[in-house]
Amino acid sequence: MISLAPSFASADNAPPGPQRAGDIGRCRGGTHVLTCLPGLSTNRPTEAIEVHIDFRSTLVFVAMAAGLLFALHGWEGESYWSYSDGAYLYTSRALVGGSRLYSDLAAAQPPLVYWAGALILRVHDGLLWARAVLGAVGLLGGVLVFVTVLRLTHNRIAAIGAGLFAFLTPWALHEHTALTPETFVAPLLLASALTCSRKGLSSVAGGVAIALAAGFKASWLLALIPLIVVAPDRRRLMLGVVCGGTGLLIVSLLLYEGALITNVVSAQLQTGTTSPRIVLEYVEQAAWDLAPLAVPAILAWRYRRGVRDTALLRCVIAVSIGAVAEMVTLSKNGSYLNVVVPAELALVALSATGLALLVSHLRERPRTWSSRWVFLAAAASVLVVAAQSGSLLAAPDDPTLFRHPFAGAYYQRILGDGAVRRAVGVAQRCPLNVPFSGPPFLAFVAHRRLPGDQGDPFIVHHAAVHNAQSQQIARDSVRCPTRRPV
Repeated sequence: MISLAPSFASADNAPPGPQRAGDIGRCRGGTHVLTCLPGLSTNRPTEAIEVHIDFRSTLVFVAMAAGLLFALHGWEGESYWSYSDGAYLYTSRALVGGSRLYSDLAAAQPPLVYWAGALILRVHDGLLWARAVLGAVGLLGGVLVFVTVLRLTHNRIAAIGAGLFAFLTPWALHEHTALTPETFVAPLLLASALTCSRKGLSSVAGGVAIALAAGFKASWLLALIPLIVVAPDRRRLMLGVVCGGTGLLIVSLLLYEGALITNVVSAQLQTGTTSPRIVLEYVEQAAWDLAPLAVPAILAWRYRRGVRDTALLRCVIAVSIGAVAEMVTLSKNGSYLNVVVPAELALVALSATGLALLVSHLRERPRTWSSRWVFLAAAASVLVVAAQSGSLLAAPDDPTLFRHPFAGAYYQRILGDGAVRRAVGVAQRCPLNVPFSGPPFLAFVAHRRLPGDQGDPFIVHHAAVHNAQSQQIARDSVRCPTRRPV
């Protein structure tokens, strides 16, 4: 048996209060993975109680998650979804090849995302391998959702369902296995909520997780603000953030010196802002995808009296707020809706918790019209999310329900498997010494170099500090094919 939380030493140490008949029934019925302590009251769930996960439940979840991820791996194949994915992949390969980050290679983010990509590609230089490893990172996110819901509700069915659903939310599907900061930030933020809900060294670990998230993308430090408001042990949380962040910064400065600040800070400030029209489009799309998850998530707070770990509930809510607040960065030129991915992961945990608590409430209390309407609204929200994701799964080139009703032809898959293979074939017929004219993703798959050997031409062209790299790109004026493939 695997213990996930500190337990009371004996019944004498359990919180006072009568045990309700509904609690006894649930314990005997086995629908909750709960060690039923005498005197335990569901009206006083603020203390951590003992939770055990039997290996059978864990193995069932892991087996189902692995099967689902394998199916998604086949569905995605070598298709092209994200410009940023290609930029990070190409830059990571160049790093493996001996190029120097922030001097030879212009790079928009702190080093962790490039180090992670280089580590993956050093083992094997291939797209499907990279996506398999990044799928394992996604599996970690699902496991964290499973553990979070189990600690909040002690309901195995809700925990397993939420962990699996975490792979199937709209933007989790769209950005599935993309090498972007958010792929790593999403599990790190949820891990910080799990650890910061406990005092002592656990809170220090949560602070380190926040620092690591900022090491993938500096703006994710914003998530610390709401978390520090509700964390039970703020002092140790800040100790973890300061120690983790300072250590990472010192190592990075020793390796890259002032070039780190030039790339990560100065260049980002020089990229400018996105037009208000595009920002509004992004916000509308984010609201279309996140609002259906927010409806059942609100129920977790509405029925919080039934939550088994209210400190964890507050921390997950705080992380969700911080993740949604990250959307302010959409106003910066070059930002995209992949910032929604961490918010989705946290909201899935809250939504599953809210639904489980609502069902428990309806079982134990007389059903009223208002409670029935609440249930119907929550069920409808789940169906909307399922329809959005189903649209993307069934028709990735034209996901009608995935896009909000007023969107144009956006957010679909850029190229399918067959189109990628044809474009790569064109690229591979070009001379090796002639730079490829297409996007970084196709250059990565085809093993062709980009003009100036720069994997992120966007940041080069939009930041004056990258004038030297811009001139390198300009010198490579002869490119193949003469007509861009995408």
